[in-house]
Amino acid sequence: MAYKFQVGEAILSGSVIQKGDITAQSSDISAGDDLIVAGDSVMTGSLTVNGQLDLAISGQATSIRGGLTV
Repeated sequence: MAYKFQVGEAILSGSVIQKGDITAQSSDISAGDDLIVAGDSVMTGSLTVNGQLDLAISGQATSIRGGLTV
């Protein structure tokens, strides 16, 4: 099995599975298609959605702290 290590920026294609945390310290995280967040998640700051936003998962509680403008 080959291992590759990337330092700095990278352009990835295909299916990418990240193990561990992803942190955007001074920029945005964006997705051109679906962005799926599984498990417990914490987002601070603002969220801008153009299109559909699904907050509920069957059988799971969904909470919003702060305001929600629709």
